[in-house]
Amino acid sequence: MLRSALLVCLLLSACTVPAASPPIPPTSSASPSESPTPSASSTPLPVSSASPSPRALPQTKGPNLIANAGAELAGSSEYPEGWTPDYWGTQTTTLSWESTGSYSGNRYLSIETDSHSDGDAKWISKPQKLEKDAWYEYSEQYRADGRNRLIWACRTAAGQRVYRVVWQSHASSDWSPASFRFYNSGFQDCETSIMHVLDRKGYLHTDHHELVKVEPKPFAKAMVSVTFDDIYTSAVDLGASELEKRGWKGSFYVTSRYAREGKAPYADANKIQQLISKGHEIGSHAHTHPYLSQLQDIEARAELRSGYEYLKSLGQAPAGVAYPFGDFSDKVEAETKTIHAYARTSLVGLNDKTADPYRLRIMPVTSSTTTSELFAWIEDAERTSTWLILLFHDIQPGKAADAYVTPLTQYTQILDYLQRKKLMVVPVNEALKQL
Repeated sequence: MLRSALLVCLLLSACTVPAASPPIPPTSSASPSESPTPSASSTPLPVSSASPSPRALPQTKGPNLIANAGAELAGSSEYPEGWTPDYWGTQTTTLSWESTGSYSGNRYLSIETDSHSDGDAKWISKPQKLEKDAWYEYSEQYRADGRNRLIWACRTAAGQRVYRVVWQSHASSDWSPASFRFYNSGFQDCETSIMHVLDRKGYLHTDHHELVKVEPKPFAKAMVSVTFDDIYTSAVDLGASELEKRGWKGSFYVTSRYAREGKAPYADANKIQQLISKGHEIGSHAHTHPYLSQLQDIEARAELRSGYEYLKSLGQAPAGVAYPFGDFSDKVEAETKTIHAYARTSLVGLNDKTADPYRLRIMPVTSSTTTSELFAWIEDAERTSTWLILLFHDIQPGKAADAYVTPLTQYTQILDYLQRKKLMVVPVNEALKQL
């Protein structure tokens, strides 16, 4: 591929972009490096030998908050104005500003990784101070040879950084659209960027980036779903019983191998049938809890179908699946649609009336999730009349022992708060009917 003058070689010790801070838990991206911010002044783009793309541009939904959205203008440095190359981890990556084969105009942003052990690379647009309590939509055109993540990044005035994996793209040899909506909460006072990251060997090209404010698409009233993954015994004995005390039902996603073996700390078939008899939703969490995207097609199909058939044999055909580790690919997603009515991911966010039933988003609850943070998410769902899906794993008395344990006291505090708010608490398969 022809290269522009901008070749940012990320060879760690030889790289001009400073190293980043260490990674944080799996539900978030690692902190980006503190690359120099491009100058606000611009210079004319050098004349390109390539002709502008004749493609018709997608219809815009409002004023675009991303300056230099097509990366057409040069900044005062060798970077396109308003864009910063960034990486962390151990990899050999080139971030370049290309002038051949763009989606629109003359230029696009390119990331190519020749070797990869860990970390990711991305181009970051200038952070934006977004309006609080408002909905936004991010969209772009991309090409890639594999799956990639889109990350919502927030930098507070105090310097704190928050990252959430909010969307996912898949392989496409031709330019394809990627877009998602998100809510900018009132409890977040920060500057926001959306980062499309490459965290593997391969390539990712992006063009025609857009961030616009959009109209809310609320439900008739707010909904909250309380869900559990893996089928720990505590999810049945404590999680379900606390819901039942309040007249509510939950959604429990079962890894069928764990249930078949019935070994501690997992619930056995009798416990699952107990949940079914009390009206809770039972969903699949695959058969052996693998990374589905890393399996051969026939293996992924067997994992999904085995999980489905096992639960059906216990008395409830599962309407939905929760992907183990939140991991899925385009082929896994396509196979899921032949078996299930929905898929619950580990992508983070509220679900509004436009939600994709095969990409339902969640709020993961881990040992580092504070009660005040959970209260804020509940308040956001109430304020926006949207659907919040809370994801728990193991419930235990006392202090959390690992990342996937929630103290019983915190769990009951959350349920009590939902009860005081008089919010509608329903299983996922019931809430799905409102889409």
